[in-house]
Amino acid sequence: MRIVHVATEFAPLAKVGGLGDVVHGLAKEQAALGHQVEVILPKYDIIKYHNLENFSLEMGDLWSFEDSSRYHNAVWTGYVDKVKVHLIEPHHNHYYFNRGKIYGTADDVERFLYFCRAAGEFLHLQRGRPDIIHLHDWPTAPLAPIIKHIYKDLGFSYGSIVLTIHNIEHQGKCSPANLSRIGLRGEDFRSEERLQDPKDPSVINLLKGGIVYSDSFTTVSPTYAKEIMTPSSGFGLDGIVRLFESNFKGILNGIELDSWNPASDPFISFPYPTNSTFIETIIKNKEANKESLFKKLNMTPSKGPLIACISRLAKQKGPKLILHAIQYALKQNGSFILLGSSIDPEFEKEFGELQQLYKGNPHFHMKLSFDEAFSHSLFAAADAIFIPSLFEPCGLTQMIGMRYGTIPIARKTGGLSDTVFDADNSKIPLVNRNGFTFDNPDTTSVERVLKRAMSCYETDKKKWKQLIQTDLNTDFSWKKSALAYDQIYAQALSKTSDFKVA
Repeated sequence: MRIVHVATEFAPLAKVGGLGDVVHGLAKEQAALGHQVEVILPKYDIIKYHNLENFSLEMGDLWSFEDSSRYHNAVWTGYVDKVKVHLIEPHHNHYYFNRGKIYGTADDVERFLYFCRAAGEFLHLQRGRPDIIHLHDWPTAPLAPIIKHIYKDLGFSYGSIVLTIHNIEHQGKCSPANLSRIGLRGEDFRSEERLQDPKDPSVINLLKGGIVYSDSFTTVSPTYAKEIMTPSSGFGLDGIVRLFESNFKGILNGIELDSWNPASDPFISFPYPTNSTFIETIIKNKEANKESLFKKLNMTPSKGPLIACISRLAKQKGPKLILHAIQYALKQNGSFILLGSSIDPEFEKEFGELQQLYKGNPHFHMKLSFDEAFSHSLFAAADAIFIPSLFEPCGLTQMIGMRYGTIPIARKTGGLSDTVFDADNSKIPLVNRNGFTFDNPDTTSVERVLKRAMSCYETDKKKWKQLIQTDLNTDFSWKKSALAYDQIYAQALSKTSDFKVA
């Protein structure tokens, strides 16, 4: 199949969070399975060009449209892991993708709507028929109605459109006038059957449009798929998801095993195998990595385990629970290292105060910025990884942690429920128990789960070793997920190609 992913992130070129890793990992595995895989991405000014091979100008004369005006674009191409990447560069007076960042500008809706219209024009002019156009989250969801209301009438031929929802909280709400600017008469789409927001009938919901106009849609774990069909987790779109449930499935993400491999990781001091047969070597080298990291950070060993937290400090990730976990772990003679990024202003003051409170504490370290190399060394050194998310569509941190023999301590929600199984739950087969979990997002539950995990580390080395072995034996590669997407694609392609406009 010819599969074209249209996305706003693609590691290792442009990445904010898990979305970039997922698009890269899935595309790479699909290429390995023999598919012709391409990715269409905005040409940001922050693209890491050194990761592109055979970079060249592909199309120097792509015209697109906004506010009844024609705008010139160039399309550049290169390869990452045998995946062909197309970078659309607008020659636009608003410099849409020269902002020094991917998201977070006041005109994000305008920027990504423009990108979708330009991507539609590019696909229309390209030679060859894509079997699957795979969209990711609200910024590229508008391409579905753009194709079906503009380019299909112009003779554009394609197989099916698939949308993946990585986080339903972010939906791309805007004015009908925003759609009109790119050639879709906005008021025509402000209806219940189309893009009208379920909560506010005066606005357009771009993610809803992706659901309505895609032939199939997915999300990134089975449990999250169930959760977003409920009012408490659907952020207003639960009714729409239920309405199109027959076209919907949750597929668990994988991780890119070459990037996350303690046997060959260039960022860690003492590499170690992932084969659990060599458990003694693994434990020995993890301890050596811990000592090396402590020395580098001027920390000293504690009686208890080293607990790491690697997270965006946004409300979704449970920052108040992270704050409490730090204080509790230190009081219980443990060590704690936090690598946090994208601080919400609401929490910046609290984490700053905590940093001052524990300044000079030999068992605590905090770094409030993204650091790829540091994250690798922390996964290799830590005994446990703490993930207290209020909701979690999939989560990659727990999978990476397990790949490094680092025990997850996680709240049971979304993809965490599908991947972390409690060490003390007798209802779960012993061979599947791989971490420590808690249900309620409150400080009492955090203390209880940390107490169990820390006690196990200090008093039951045999059980802790078994957890490490179970983690290392778990397969989180992309192959299983990519094969599941093959099935979704086949089902989407088997449906009638005649789209009935609502």
